[in-house]
Amino acid sequence: MSEKKKTVEEKLSRLEEIVGLMENPETSLDDAIELYKEAALLAKECHQTLRTAELTVQEIAFDRNGE
Repeated sequence: MSEKKKTVEEKLSRLEEIVGLMENPETSLDDAIELYKEAALLAKECHQTLRTAELTVQEIAFDRNGE
């Protein structure tokens, strides 16, 4: 069974969780590096999703105003 695609809100929540884990002095360097990799990927995915949403809104506004 395929994994459900995470929403932007879920990804942002995970990013916040990762920040907390990385701020914990008990987190090992190896774990921190893996967390950083995960965070970088999540941030990139969120940016892409938000950029797509922005372009969609601009397109709708143009269609509405610029016919």
